[in-house]
Amino acid sequence: MNIYLCSTLRHFLFATLKSLSVRDELSHIIVITDQQGLDPNRFELSVLPSTISVKFVERKQILDNVYGGKLGLVHKLFATANISSKFFQERTLKKLDECDLLSSEYGLKDTTLYLFNDRNRLARLMRLAFVEYEVIEDGLSNYTGSELSFAERHVLSKKGRRFIGDDKRCSAIHLLAPKLAASQLAPKVKLINFISHINVNSFIYPLFKVDKSKVSIPEVIIATQPISIGNMSESECDIAVFQKMVDYLKLNNHSYAFKVHPRENEMKYMDAFPDAHFIESKTPLELLVFSSCESPTVLSIYSSAGMGFEGYCQRATLIKDDEAEQQADIYAQWQNDLVDVDKRLEEIF
Repeated sequence: MNIYLCSTLRHFLFATLKSLSVRDELSHIIVITDQQGLDPNRFELSVLPSTISVKFVERKQILDNVYGGKLGLVHKLFATANISSKFFQERTLKKLDECDLLSSEYGLKDTTLYLFNDRNRLARLMRLAFVEYEVIEDGLSNYTGSELSFAERHVLSKKGRRFIGDDKRCSAIHLLAPKLAASQLAPKVKLINFISHINVNSFIYPLFKVDKSKVSIPEVIIATQPISIGNMSESECDIAVFQKMVDYLKLNNHSYAFKVHPRENEMKYMDAFPDAHFIESKTPLELLVFSSCESPTVLSIYSSAGMGFEGYCQRATLIKDDEAEQQADIYAQWQNDLVDVDKRLEEIF
């Protein structure tokens, strides 16, 4: 049995493709709906093989059930601190069974748990039920890592950055670009090899209720993303940068459309760019590029959109991959002057 915990459309896409690559094995895909506002009715589950089951859940309801009461509070502390114990392993299985999320038999050695971000709240809980687990690419965070917390730096005296899958109980990290992974992760990094064009056409399009014949892809897809660094989104400097992109594409007669990140408010961009075309935000961008006869450019400020799908699109980012740690400084410069954005667009096109 393989169990997948998904909190985004991209996770669901990857979990399904991974399950289809081993369709002789049982796979159970758990999809969190309240992170990206997903509607279970948007998916046609009947097209999947009988070996693949899908469960849609609300994260808050499950966490409230498990973490209620004094013992629940201790349980939450164990999950947050990633402290494994026999008692809380059994309690986790029991509680998840009560929530109709897992059966207690899934904790056996023949079951593999696959996570994407192993530090989100439900993932921290679920990994307590298993001796070990594996992770599948979540996005750029797999390559850039994140800042250590105050406790990690000053109490635990840790150095460097924190990466998805760096926990000792994570046995494998499946990535689209293994060569870009941090050196300390290299021993357990594996190349994602389950993306099959046949499976995309036969199962994924009907699963996501996408009519391939009606998909129209422009020369350039502008992929947005919520940026928490450098006050970019709050100051609406991100809108100013996207305006630079639009102006450049119009000037050079490139057709374009926006693909808004599923976690963002689409109206923010529709109000700012009322004349632009918008691609359905609740459809994975990676699925759309499969349908294109051409090779569209996926343009973003700095997003993983298109990464690993270079056979079907060209990923272009204003921030280069080797500039990831300088993002705050670059964004601060842009808030004073956007001349650098013009230069970067010229370099891309």
